[in-house]
Amino acid sequence: MSALYLSDHEKAALRAVDLLELERLIDEALWQQRITGLHALQLANCGAYVANQLRAFDRALADYAKSKSAKRREDLRGRAWMVGRDLGSAVRAMLERADDEDKERQLFRVSDMISTPYRFSEHLEIQVHFDWCTRAKDQWNFGTITFVHDVDTRPDYTLPRHQPKRKPSAAKVEQERQDKLYRHWEHFRMLAINAVRTFLQRGGDAATIPERFVVTTSGRDHYLNNFSCDFWQEPKT
Repeated sequence: MSALYLSDHEKAALRAVDLLELERLIDEALWQQRITGLHALQLANCGAYVANQLRAFDRALADYAKSKSAKRREDLRGRAWMVGRDLGSAVRAMLERADDEDKERQLFRVSDMISTPYRFSEHLEIQVHFDWCTRAKDQWNFGTITFVHDVDTRPDYTLPRHQPKRKPSAAKVEQERQDKLYRHWEHFRMLAINAVRTFLQRGGDAATIPERFVVTTSGRDHYLNNFSCDFWQEPKT
């Protein structure tokens, strides 16, 4: 389950990184063909995005170190150099995100703490809590919006269908149904919390957020899209 905001732990790790030292250690890693020196910066604690970029740099350096031919080594060194630059850019981007989040949370906060249901049905509801104030240090107000969506479980006959060799058991059919509904729920959850956050980021009045909103779906396949939870949009007729 992905988080809407960076954690305090991730922000502290990011702000502990000396950017000049980071660039030096990236260059050193390229020369040594291993990331040993970068471990001192504890980049793995700086959030999933930075951690993934660090692993990508590690793999690129390993490929470079194992290469034999001159042409191959030249190509892989160039690739490792690019991935190293991507790592530095990732840290800078996440530092900017941390600063933006701190400024944002002085005026509003959207909770992404939504418990996963034990079992799913085709009728899904996501309740998003948020709080806001008009100006920093003013009294905080609290609100909730419930997003409602009924999943269309009819088969999509436009997709190729493979007939199983044997009829699956009822338990397997139900497990596949639950897995599918979980994927719908998780997608729905992120759309809902991001819709509330986007509305507030754009200067929307939190007091006008409705208590309940039935989401819209694409007309062709009845699937959720990036605009399904935009409660401030006029409904299409």
